[in-house]
Amino acid sequence: MLPKQRIRGVILTPKGLHKLELAKQQTEFNENGNKRFTLINLSVQTGLDSHTLCKIFSCNNKVDRYSLTRCFQAFKILLEPDDYDIATIPRLITSSELQQRESCKDKTLGREEDKKRDAMNHRLYNNQSFVDTAIYRVFGD
Repeated sequence: MLPKQRIRGVILTPKGLHKLELAKQQTEFNENGNKRFTLINLSVQTGLDSHTLCKIFSCNNKVDRYSLTRCFQAFKILLEPDDYDIATIPRLITSSELQQRESCKDKTLGREEDKKRDAMNHRLYNNQSFVDTAIYRVFGD
């Protein structure tokens, strides 16, 4: 039987982050001699992996609600619905759209590289010194 996968789809709101930060600071003051927790301390305190903690505190990456709950419980606060948002799912890009984007990017990049190569070769074939050619490579015209 396959293990149940966690659904990573929630992000801490600014209100939730503020609430969590205040509780963390209070715990640091009361239990850690007013010294800030290291990531390892936080990992031990919450029982969560350091990568998950980074995702939670950055408020940019989706995590599962259970991880948020454990993080809040570690600081003796309650996770409420307005402390997190359910992340919206971005529009899926079809493989044909992706191929089309890549081919356009490759064509544009190829043209730019061709122009640079042609200009470089033109300088070399016109017997310009190595130094002039090197300066052109660094600074362009």
